[in-house]
Amino acid sequence: MLSKCKLFLFVFFLLFFIFSPKVSAKVVINEVLPNPLNNPPGSSQEPDEFIELYNNGSAPVIITNWTISDTAGSTKIYTIPETTIAAGEFVFYRRETTNIALNNTGDGVELKDDNGDPKDSVSFSNTIEKRSWSRVPGGTGGFVNNTEPTEGGQNAAPPTPEPTPTPTLGPTSTPTSTPKPTKTPTSTPKPTVKAVVTKKPKVISTKTISDEEESEILGLREGLEPPSPTPIPESEEKGKIPITAILFVLGGLGFMGVAGYPFLKSMKKRYNIENEEKETAEGGFKSGDN
Repeated sequence: MLSKCKLFLFVFFLLFFIFSPKVSAKVVINEVLPNPLNNPPGSSQEPDEFIELYNNGSAPVIITNWTISDTAGSTKIYTIPETTIAAGEFVFYRRETTNIALNNTGDGVELKDDNGDPKDSVSFSNTIEKRSWSRVPGGTGGFVNNTEPTEGGQNAAPPTPEPTPTPTLGPTSTPTSTPKPTKTPTSTPKPTVKAVVTKKPKVISTKTISDEEESEILGLREGLEPPSPTPIPESEEKGKIPITAILFVLGGLGFMGVAGYPFLKSMKKRYNIENEEKETAEGGFKSGDN
């Protein structure tokens, strides 16, 4: 029984160590430099493009016969020779080795294993001269443009953009208010006092007026005097009564009659009831005497 347990443990550990690199390891595309130099056409200088792979697992991985290819334009495929990547190790391939020319305007890289199964890929555009597309953080993060090329080393973070300086406003100058011109009060012209010339009375001559002339003058004066208003006899004024007053008096009497009618009717009804009760009481008293 003990020997069977030992055999089981031996087989378990053997399988673990044999298959553990394939289970726990993962090889990814880590960095791509598509535009190292912008050389003019016909230049003899070879662009130093490169594609970098990284093992982000905890065990070595054999990548023999794996392939690297670009995805745009005339696709080139490079088969990796016998290679093993240790855990946390980098391996890179330059253009002069792979013959893969990446397009600066936009391209992609694809990694496949020896069975042709895709393992990793990346697409990029808007390349910047002498700047890489890199995973940040290296091996696990997403791809970021405009990073420092680190061929075979840890990826660098992209540069932090400098904050835009906020313009400092100087002390606000208080605008000087222009005083409004004071209106000069217009002097009111004083009324010109005209001198009243008093005419001197004419001196009537002391000529003696006869009686006839005097009577004529008096007659003229009497004719010029306005006629006095004819007085209205007091008896006629006092005898007239306004029609409005008569209408108000008649209306008041009618209102009092209408208002007093229910009261008189109620008093009559009460009087009749009292007489009936009194007669009833007297009739009952007489019948009691008999």
